[in-house]
Amino acid sequence: MFGFGKGWRRKRLLKQKATTLERDLALNGAWQWSRVPREVQDQAIAWMRIFREEKNFEGCGGFKLTEASKWNVASQAAMMMLSYSHWYFDNIKSVLIYPETYVAPGPVKEIGSGLSIQGESYREGEAWYGGPVILNWKDISLSGRDSNLGHQLTVHEFAHQLDMWNSRSADGIPPLPAAIDVQRWQSRFQAEFEVARHYVENGHQILINSYGLTSLAEFFAVASELYFQVPRDLAEYHPNVFALLLDFYQVDWRQWL
Repeated sequence: MFGFGKGWRRKRLLKQKATTLERDLALNGAWQWSRVPREVQDQAIAWMRIFREEKNFEGCGGFKLTEASKWNVASQAAMMMLSYSHWYFDNIKSVLIYPETYVAPGPVKEIGSGLSIQGESYREGEAWYGGPVILNWKDISLSGRDSNLGHQLTVHEFAHQLDMWNSRSADGIPPLPAAIDVQRWQSRFQAEFEVARHYVENGHQILINSYGLTSLAEFFAVASELYFQVPRDLAEYHPNVFALLLDFYQVDWRQWL
């Protein structure tokens, strides 16, 4: 019964025409939307509307939520879903937003004699299996204004959620379309990860930052940031990575950006 009710609400929201306010909120939330055709904007706004309605947004650390801040997150996540308009990150219930980088508990360390301490670490955002997604407003707003040197926190954390869609652990493999050979995609992605690490280990600079080389999961998330923020740069410097992400996201943003 609940599923039927959700489906009915979604159909109703999808039928609504984009309002001037919604369009302004979407375009202000992510700079990319001002470059795409109006019909693509309308498709994305319908997705944002449902995402905005269904997620529980919470302000943390003194951050005051507004409609604009909720739509900023929705507009940035929507870029990833143009070819998957029926996906609404249903595994995520809540989105938490801090004003800026925040302190989170670190791992517990044994110090001897039965004593232990728990450290702390500064974080920009987090993504947990089953939610929530944790973001900070400073990074959200910076990424929404321009290409931000390829950094896009919202895309990064929601890429982790896509990664965990088919597995509790993030392994760099999103839920690939049926037409794609998963094993072949995975082996090619692993090979590109190893090539990138090899270049850096030998003193070369590459577009994908060092954090993206810590694991396959981070490689996928950081490459996804570049795919939406600076797609032409990613295609030039990491053409095989770009091709693999194009296989998954199925929209070539170079045509608009």
